[in-house]
Amino acid sequence: MIPANLFYIVVIAQAAVSGKVVEANTLRPVAAASVFVNNSSAGTSTGNNGTFILTKLPGTVFTLVVSCIGYETFIKEFQADKNGANILIELKHKNAELDAVIVTPEEKNGWINWGDLFMENFIGTSSYARGCRIKNPEVLQFRRKDKDNILTVSASEPLTIENKLLGYTIRYDLKEFVYYFSTNTVRYSGYALFEDMASGDNKMVVKYGQNRMKVYAVSLMHFIRSLYNETTEAEGFRIIRKLGNSVVEIKKKESDAVQLYSGIEKYDTVYEISNTDTQIRIIPLENAATHKDDFSISDKSSMRSIIHPDNENMVLNFTDTLQVIYTKVTAPYEYMKYATGSRTGNIIVSEISLDQQRQINIRPNGSFQPAHLVMNGFWGWWEKISIMLPFDYQPF
Repeated sequence: MIPANLFYIVVIAQAAVSGKVVEANTLRPVAAASVFVNNSSAGTSTGNNGTFILTKLPGTVFTLVVSCIGYETFIKEFQADKNGANILIELKHKNAELDAVIVTPEEKNGWINWGDLFMENFIGTSSYARGCRIKNPEVLQFRRKDKDNILTVSASEPLTIENKLLGYTIRYDLKEFVYYFSTNTVRYSGYALFEDMASGDNKMVVKYGQNRMKVYAVSLMHFIRSLYNETTEAEGFRIIRKLGNSVVEIKKKESDAVQLYSGIEKYDTVYEISNTDTQIRIIPLENAATHKDDFSISDKSSMRSIIHPDNENMVLNFTDTLQVIYTKVTAPYEYMKYATGSRTGNIIVSEISLDQQRQINIRPNGSFQPAHLVMNGFWGWWEKISIMLPFDYQPF
């Protein structure tokens, strides 16, 4: 039997990327430009001659982000073994005239009017968010569009976020935040660079490691990695496919002793953030964790109904909805408080579906492309920056 605290180690290729950043048209070097791999700890700045080199990338396929004040942000996916050497990146100057055209003006009291809503939905309410702080909230701009019944939030420069419980300082380039009042849903996306907090206190370093392990265990990243490695059941994930009107009898497994979620102490006012370009429903599940018309996916043949290999990727493709239950710990106190009235009790249960039934490619580091995953339930509440880990994170 796999011990409750055992995770499969993901072997991540130590690829490298190098290149030069120049101005478009003039081809003059751009110094001090920020160059990083999205959602990783791999980042640097260009030298006086515009050159850069990044090593220890989180996989051979990665999204490179290059930004500099006065220029449009460059974002492109690369494959290190094919085009990772001597990349020439041309940055375009921002068009001041276009920047000046704003259909909906920024609200002068945006933070006062909408700050709480933004923090609850973009930053969140899990206990780990207590140690998450945006150091430059003044760069946020709020716009309420009554016609569309939405709230949009943008940022004039990257957010700087301190996560004192996981031990990261995060630079977050906010691409989009849209809150839909009519459906209580939120869509957001951005690009994150992680930097370990320097600490001479060994006890704090150990605590960071413990907290990272705890949030990783119940995370979407852990689930995606286990899908890629085809180890979902061994790592504590039970997948149930909801089949509409079909009736398939399920035998409930005799569960091992389920540990209480050993996160940090309970806290009422807490915050989180996310960097995934996904739609996240912020309502608790209304369905019970198991139904007689559901079908449990556990053996290799049933797994092939939702995921199959394709070259270096694994392709996740399914219709209907997948219900994912993490069996090794119970839900955090804060989630049970948030999900009051749902029938799932203290079970960590999420629902995922594919936006417009478009398949996604998943990778060994836990990333997936394109961003067509719609989450509900626990992950819809949990998957935000206060618990977000870089793709080069390893649980050991």
